[in-house]
Amino acid sequence: MPGFDFGGRFDSQANIGLGANSTLLNALVDAGHIASRTYSYWWGIDNPNTNVAMDGQIVFGGYDAAKTTGPNITSTLLNWTAPCPSGMYLTLTDVILDFPNGTTSSVLSPSSLSACIQPDFPVVMNMPDNPYYSRFENLTETFAVNRTSGMYWYTPAYEVGSVYSGDLTIVLNSDLSFRVKNDVLVVPDQYIDPSGARQSNSSADVVLIDPLDGVNANDPPIIGMQFLSAAYLMVDLDARTFTLWQANPTTESRLISVGGQCSKEPTVNSNATSPSSNSTSSVPQQSGSNSTTSAARPASKASTGTIAGAAVGVVLGLALIAGILILILLRRKKARKGKAASMERLTVVDGKSDSEDAYTGWHHLPRKTGLGLHEAPGNLHEVYEMSSKHDPVELGRHGDYEIAEMPVERTPKGR
Repeated sequence: MPGFDFGGRFDSQANIGLGANSTLLNALVDAGHIASRTYSYWWGIDNPNTNVAMDGQIVFGGYDAAKTTGPNITSTLLNWTAPCPSGMYLTLTDVILDFPNGTTSSVLSPSSLSACIQPDFPVVMNMPDNPYYSRFENLTETFAVNRTSGMYWYTPAYEVGSVYSGDLTIVLNSDLSFRVKNDVLVVPDQYIDPSGARQSNSSADVVLIDPLDGVNANDPPIIGMQFLSAAYLMVDLDARTFTLWQANPTTESRLISVGGQCSKEPTVNSNATSPSSNSTSSVPQQSGSNSTTSAARPASKASTGTIAGAAVGVVLGLALIAGILILILLRRKKARKGKAASMERLTVVDGKSDSEDAYTGWHHLPRKTGLGLHEAPGNLHEVYEMSSKHDPVELGRHGDYEIAEMPVERTPKGR
C-alpha cells in the first residue's frame, strides 16, 4: 500500500501474511485444502554462487520431513508484542565461532541472550555491539570499513580477503545447536538496481550480523532469515506452538500434514522415535520421498491417516493469491468505467476528513512489524481513482483537491 511503511529498508522483498489471523491460512482451512493453520519455512541457501545456492521452501498445512534432521524443540507461541511481533522467543546460551583450522571461540560465554525469531529480517542475527560484536571482531582479527546501504541494510562491510572465513554455531537453551555455514554468513555486498535485478558489489563482503549500537544499543536481539538456512521452522497457530529442527539441505520432499482426523495409520519407519510429552521430541519419519502423510503436532499424541492437504496446499495457496489479484484488477476496471467523468474523492482512514492529505491518513493505519506476520488492517474505506479531467476549472467544481505523488522515502526500523 503506497505510503504505508511496512518495514523500511529492512524489508526489501514481498511478504506473505501469516499472522495469528492470517487471511491466507484461514481461507485454505475453510476450503478444506489443509487440516490446520500450520506453515513451515526453510530459507534455503542464499548466495550469489550458483554452485552453492539452493531454493528455499514454504509449506502450508504441515512440514517437509525431508528438510529436517535430528531431534527438535517445541516452544509456546506468545502473544504479539512490539519487541517480538512473531511471539517466537529463544534463549541463546552460546554463539560459537568455528574457525577453518578446527578451533572454536565463544562470543557469548558466560552470558546468554533472549532473542526473537523474525523470519523476514535479512540477517542471521543482531547482537549488542558492546561487548559481543566487538568480541567477534577481536577474536576474528577483522575490522569493518563501512556499513552497507544495500539489501542487508547497515550490516558491517569488509574488504574482500579481510573478512571472517569460518562458520557460526548458535546454541539454544535445549543444547540444540545450529551451524550457519560461511557461505550464508558472509556474502558479497548486494543491492537491487532500478530494473529490480539483484546486483553484487565485488569489492566488499558483508557479515550478516547486525551490531546494535548508538540509539539501538538496547534493542532486543533478533534471529533473522539466514538462521533459517541452518534451521527448519514449523509454526502451528492452532496449537500456539513453534518447532525447530536442524535443516537438511536437499531437493527431496516428504510432506507431512499436521492436524485433522483421518482413517488410516501412517506408515512409520521402525527406527523412528515416537513423540513424547516433553517439549523436545522426534516426529516419525516416513519412508520414501515425495509422499504426503498425516502426522501429530510435535510433543502431542499422534493423529491418524493420510491427508494430501500439505501437498496441494502450496499449489492451491498460490492459485488463491492469483485469483485475488485478478478480482482486484476486475474491480478496478469496473470502477474506472463508472467514475471516469468526475473527480473522485479519496477517503482516508480512522475517521480523518476528506480534506486531509491522503498520505497523513495512511500514517494512522494500525502499525505492526515483523515477518510476513502482517495482515492488511481491516478498517480501510474504499479508495477511488483520480478523474481523467485535469482542467483546473473542472477540478474546482468537485472540490479543492491538490494532486500530489505519494512519498517514496522509507525509514529503517529503529533507526
